[in-house]
Amino acid sequence: MSTDQRSRPWVWVGLAGGCGLLLTCLCLALVGSGALLVRSNGVAVADPGRAVNRIAYQGNDGNIRTVAPDGSDDRAVTTDGDGGERPRRFYMLPTWSPDSRQVAYVRVAGGASGLESTLQATNLETGVVESLHSADDVSPFYLFWSPDSRSIAFLEATGNNIALRLSTLGASQAQEMGQGSPYYFDWSPDSRELAYHVGGVRRSSPTARVGRRSVGTTDERSLSEDPGVFLSPDWSPDGRILLFARRLGDGGEVIAADQGSDLARTVLPFEGAVSFAWSPRGNRIGYIVTERPEIAGLGQIAYGKLLVTDAAGGNARTLADGDTLAFFWSPDGGQIAYLTLTRSIEGAAPGAHLVAQGDEVRLRWNVADVVTGQSRALTTFVPSDTFANLIPFFDQYARSLQVWSPDSRRLVYGVDEGTQGEGVYVVDVTPGGAYRRIAAGSMGVWSAR
Repeated sequence: MSTDQRSRPWVWVGLAGGCGLLLTCLCLALVGSGALLVRSNGVAVADPGRAVNRIAYQGNDGNIRTVAPDGSDDRAVTTDGDGGERPRRFYMLPTWSPDSRQVAYVRVAGGASGLESTLQATNLETGVVESLHSADDVSPFYLFWSPDSRSIAFLEATGNNIALRLSTLGASQAQEMGQGSPYYFDWSPDSRELAYHVGGVRRSSPTARVGRRSVGTTDERSLSEDPGVFLSPDWSPDGRILLFARRLGDGGEVIAADQGSDLARTVLPFEGAVSFAWSPRGNRIGYIVTERPEIAGLGQIAYGKLLVTDAAGGNARTLADGDTLAFFWSPDGGQIAYLTLTRSIEGAAPGAHLVAQGDEVRLRWNVADVVTGQSRALTTFVPSDTFANLIPFFDQYARSLQVWSPDSRRLVYGVDEGTQGEGVYVVDVTPGGAYRRIAAGSMGVWSAR
């Protein structure tokens, strides 16, 4: 099917509603602004012998919970959420700390003066809850723990702009790190710097730029004032190389900047838009080039081949010829899970019967072996609203949330079950592996270990 004939996948972002009145407004603000919600890539993990292997999820009852991968041992992190259509109080955005000891989330409630939000973190070992940031009429919509698990960088709307703020455990006041719209960023593996891409592209924003900022200081370093069409920069797991994209003629180029010097080299020239991510071992780069992006900026749907190169940008190989929407490296770096659109209902998971025909979204999980290049389909499903909303920003989500199990054997995702509501599912990526429903919720994220 030609590019002009195939259905436009970004239509489904506009269809992702029904989250409850307050959450719907937040979701729409997220998509409309190009802001971000969803690191197997480069997470600094201490105490490697301590296994957690649990899934945190946003429950249909408005609470944050954790559960074992088989659906057993379901535990409440919060208990006073409201799961009604017009909730008075709910919790969202569960995000594991890289050491898997804490879960951060946002509490949203209706107060006397309107919307009240609080960024909180619960230590699952001690039960201690910290309130790190509070605001009226606005709410954090994307959380990203520092690799050392001591701080949380988050995005929050402020007027017509987006603010990047930083909260540190034990402190009650968040520090502002910058403003702009849209805003994308990545932590350095040593937790000392934030690399950012703000303002989109220069032709639509005179303040568009890529740079670095040291945490706790006002020191900033500009890397490019003419960004290409991409979302988030990406630090290599060892912290030596930062990937970002800058404009080149009518296209762009992915740049590898050496952080120990002023050396920068072109890794990949491209036409259109690019989404990329380092492998967890830092020896490969996965990427998608969207040759004809619909939006000259950001928060659009990736739509193209999935390719992988070596760390220098050479020996490019195609892993998926179809139109890939998103991809996620396995923690061991040996596999890539990727999402494609499908209209076939053969072997569909629960919820797929809703979309035998029409324009509703049905996705297929696939997994590719990076060494052999072999790929296979796992299961198809109708995504939950929350899961669907991460797809346009998957390369930012992949820096901060983990859909893979720590042992690289399973994936977690959210399913629209029609009249039954929404469910959290796990699928085994091994040959012959099955899927199962483990909880009533809209979105699950795996602990880093």
